[in-house]
Amino acid sequence: MKKDSSLTFPSLNILRTFTAVGTHLNLSRAAEERLATPSAVGHQIRELETTRHTPLFLRVGKRLELTDAKQMLLPDLRVGLPKLRRQSTLSH
Repeated sequence: MKKDSSLTFPSLNILRTFTAVGTHLNLSRAAEERLATPSAVGHQIRELETTRHTPLFLRVGKRLELTDAKQMLLPDLRVGLPKLRRQSTLSH
């Protein structure tokens, strides 16, 4: 039975990568923040776009821009991911 990707929640690692790319709008800077290579960051973003069946970024030459729908998601992730991190450290 094939898994419905619209029901699958992306990993926290991929959400953190999306947040870094959305903040910097630059794969190299996001890779520095995530301690990864730009290639790995690009791969995670493409994976997320593929599983969500929607583009997250517009690629304009070497520049990245968030799509309209994802501009609304980024602020929620910037607030929500640190809250998850704090909650997970409190439970240990």
